[in-house]
Amino acid sequence: MESEPVHSQSWWKPLGRGFPIYAAAASFLYAWVQGGTLAYHVFGFTLALLALALLTGLAPLTAIEAIRHLPGHPVDHGDTISVRLEVKLPPWWPWVYLTVFDQVPEGLPGAPNAEFLVFPWFQRRLVLDYALPAVSRGVYRFSALTLGTGDLFGFFRRTRVIESREDLEVWPRRISLHVVHALPREWQGDLRQAILQTNESNELRSIRNYVLGDRLNRIHWQTTAKTGSFMVKQFEPLTIPALSVVVDQPGSFTAHQFEVGLEVAASFIEYGLDRGQDVGLVMLGRDMVVPPDSGPVQRARLMHELAAIRWRSDAVEPVLRFAGPQISAATVLVTGRPANAVRVRQAHVALVIHVGPQEAGPSVETLQDLPRVLSYGGRL
Repeated sequence: MESEPVHSQSWWKPLGRGFPIYAAAASFLYAWVQGGTLAYHVFGFTLALLALALLTGLAPLTAIEAIRHLPGHPVDHGDTISVRLEVKLPPWWPWVYLTVFDQVPEGLPGAPNAEFLVFPWFQRRLVLDYALPAVSRGVYRFSALTLGTGDLFGFFRRTRVIESREDLEVWPRRISLHVVHALPREWQGDLRQAILQTNESNELRSIRNYVLGDRLNRIHWQTTAKTGSFMVKQFEPLTIPALSVVVDQPGSFTAHQFEVGLEVAASFIEYGLDRGQDVGLVMLGRDMVVPPDSGPVQRARLMHELAAIRWRSDAVEPVLRFAGPQISAATVLVTGRPANAVRVRQAHVALVIHVGPQEAGPSVETLQDLPRVLSYGGRL
């Protein structure tokens, strides 16, 4: 999609653009009235300048192709992003100068070199690079590339806007978690939730007929003697529960605490997915629930939700009474409320992480505080 921008023009702009024509007409009248070699030389020189201005000012902008290249994968909060603009020019036109402007999305740091002035002449391809330092968490859409050109003297100025929609996804910062002792690592027995079977426990579940391939040490000799056929012991499966990460309402945090809370949530998500768990996400106050699942697709979906959400100062209840979502009994609650304003059922919530200063007990004020808080076992 291409469009021509509409600019308000002062009264002098049309006059300035017509100045070469006025000058050529005046020099012609001067040569015709005055006569003489010098007068006609002035007219010829003025006519040559007019032709050059028209030639360079009427450059075919519609023949230019411009492409923006962003990282082909999500990046992390705080990274420096390199953006490349590739401009393809028709080789049959002398481009005196060309301006290229990339509109940086709102919320990203403004790049001082996102506007370029180049003198390509007969070059066929231009590669222009600029950097976005320390990008912040979010999902950003790049849209317009603006090209401009004109004549040598600045009498004729033309622009063209090329719509080039591309998204840049910046994930929250994470920290590597090795062992979280407060979270249940292994459960025994049948679970109603989606689980990952890893082994068998020592709890006897039933006795079944022998199947070729069963180990001999599983044979239940007493039942075998009574029935006259080999019977083996079947044990309860040893399982890892799904992990649910719950983030409290945005209004329970300050803007800075909300960013830290999302970083904490992202760290727990990676912790669960890296050890093979199904992981889900719940955002209170946004009616957003991502059911537990595992794998790279689930990782991308969860991180996208954390990248896209925005803080807002909405009103919240003085006390959070939380019984846990019915998607997992291994739940981490991340909240900006003080400890005395959170009421949870320990049967559903394994760990509560408080973000922001607390009067007593450990809390997370920066992401680097999380391992220290986990060493205390979290707060319930």
